[in-house]
Amino acid sequence: MPLSSWVFATVEAAIDGTIEPSQEITSHNVSLQEENRRLRRELEKDEAKLRELETQIFKLQHSSINSDTDNRRVYSGKLIKALRSGGTWPGCELLEELGVSPNDTEVVQSVSAQLQALQDFGLISENARGWKWIG
Repeated sequence: MPLSSWVFATVEAAIDGTIEPSQEITSHNVSLQEENRRLRRELEKDEAKLRELETQIFKLQHSSINSDTDNRRVYSGKLIKALRSGGTWPGCELLEELGVSPNDTEVVQSVSAQLQALQDFGLISENARGWKWIG
């Protein structure tokens, strides 16, 4: 739309009263910003809750890794998939990829036990930068 046509249309709209006053636009903008902040806080809370639930799920699925009662271990498919995707994975990045909390010692021990077992099988190796799939 050419500038002159836009100016003409804007003036016509102002005369007809179809343009919102700037004060209404400003208050609408402020309310949208407040809603945006509220939604961001809710999203952060939901993400924290999701991470907590994923940690609990991981813990329940892999609680048997620390006990050799039946000599059957269940390894995390996500862990193996991440390692096989290539590159070197530092421990904190692996935990993030698994969606578990690094503050939960039981989960960290479970992941460490899985990594150690995979290393014992010769499937992964550990270096200064992290874990790498070699198998």
